[in-house]
Amino acid sequence: MIKKLFSGMFVMAIATTAFSQNKAVCVGKQSPKTAAPKTVYYLKPAGALFEATPKNGKTIGTSYLYVPGYSKTKFAPVVPTGTQFSWHQNIYDMEGKCTSFDRTGQTGKSFSTDNDGNFYLTSRFNGADALPTIVFGTDSFTLSEENPHWGPLDYDLPAVMYWYPQLKSGTLSAKESHIRPLQFTDDKVNSYFLGGMDNGYLFGSGTISKGEYTSRGVQQVLEKPMAPLWVENVFLPVISKSSTPLPKGTELTMLITNVETDAQGFKKPGSEILAELKCTADNLETNDPIKDDNGTTYNKFAAIFSPEGKGFLIDKEFAVVVRGFDQAGVDMGLSGAGIPYYNKVLNPALCLITTKEGNKKTANIYADNNIALSVTFSAKFDYANAYVDEGSSTSFNYGLVQMNNEGTMGQTTCTQGMVFPGAVAQLNGTWYDDKKQEQYTLSGMANWIKGYTVDEESYKDYGLTVIKFTCEALPSNVQGRKCDILINGKGFVSDKPLTVVQGDVTAGIGNISNNPTLRKDYPMYNTAGQRVQQGYKGIVIQNGKKRVNK
Repeated sequence: MIKKLFSGMFVMAIATTAFSQNKAVCVGKQSPKTAAPKTVYYLKPAGALFEATPKNGKTIGTSYLYVPGYSKTKFAPVVPTGTQFSWHQNIYDMEGKCTSFDRTGQTGKSFSTDNDGNFYLTSRFNGADALPTIVFGTDSFTLSEENPHWGPLDYDLPAVMYWYPQLKSGTLSAKESHIRPLQFTDDKVNSYFLGGMDNGYLFGSGTISKGEYTSRGVQQVLEKPMAPLWVENVFLPVISKSSTPLPKGTELTMLITNVETDAQGFKKPGSEILAELKCTADNLETNDPIKDDNGTTYNKFAAIFSPEGKGFLIDKEFAVVVRGFDQAGVDMGLSGAGIPYYNKVLNPALCLITTKEGNKKTANIYADNNIALSVTFSAKFDYANAYVDEGSSTSFNYGLVQMNNEGTMGQTTCTQGMVFPGAVAQLNGTWYDDKKQEQYTLSGMANWIKGYTVDEESYKDYGLTVIKFTCEALPSNVQGRKCDILINGKGFVSDKPLTVVQGDVTAGIGNISNNPTLRKDYPMYNTAGQRVQQGYKGIVIQNGKKRVNK
């Protein structure tokens, strides 16, 4: 059943003409239900995005809230004064079974609650955790619980729990792309394709109010991402009554700008252009057509906007402006998402319109039923750090590599699990692109480090990259030396360095700062790099030094 929203049109101060009543409606095989506001809930974390439907239009059931690697995500409660509530952390296993733990007033390595009642979860990189639930009396709230793919429905219980709304960072498998389709709204909740324009479109080409206004574009102000967001391209879900919504020789323009606030307090696109992107007829990806409840079929596409370069960073509050709908032959309607009550920062999309007299205006044509533009970013939060395996009580640093005195080979000093032939890093991306160009760089290398090679294939299934260093031979008058090296990504610099050690740095060295505390009883390796026990007879390498163990 298609959900309808009826509203009077509201026009900002710069548009003075009143609009008639209009509507916005869902269309599609599964029309999400509008969530009824709850008295107790929590806000969508500031700057977090939802993983959206990809360009091919194939919906994925889970609502993933996408955040940077190992970030501390804040869930702020909205509760009436005096209301008693508790925070439940939901944990599910590989079989999809979910267990809920009351974490109120507790603190652990991955969760905490502050004095204001805010709940914090620290995300695992390349992992997913169930989103928390706020509980009050016999009622509760979980972000994106109105996703129709979650809940009892017709699924059995394990499948239900598998689709539980989740907090996600990076990728979940080596086969996934690091670049994800991301939106500031959950497109599995309150999605709309049809609306109040004269041709039935929500936003896009056409006229408004019996032809009094012509749509020339649309703009959307969006919040600052949690961390610098690297964007490769931007796409918009499109429906059209035509099979050629964008004629050959025609292009749409998208501007990504800063945000300014006018004298009336309205936020609007600023004068600083962060990126300019284009979409032509060749940039439309065809999806499966959809029907409304009346049986009318609409062609469906993804309109892909690309910049001239490889991509761009967004690290501030910004606006998206799309122009060109008033060109001859352009026939497309853009989708939107109802702004839920738990999103207090998202503004509605505004139509850019032109009057018959040629005056240009900006208007929110859906009044109190605020609808955001479903603009999707092919993007990622970059992450690059030494791999530190956080155990329940001890952290194991695989980013520290001990070089031999000759400087020809090194090994990780961590004794847990595998021994690696170099420093180990976790990256939200690949070190080299298709043209073998480095996507990450190293900084802070001492002059005694001669070079490095990157192995991103041997341990790809584990999500690990190994960086092998070569060094100059350790001078006879130097007991030991070390160097902390930072990884530089797209708007990101590692805060857990790769550390190269040569010789013995357990004793104080005058010209070395931040000396690591290393075990005096170093593990031993044979000349093939295999770890051996204390009773091994023959040539061994220990603490970077070669000797004969008798």
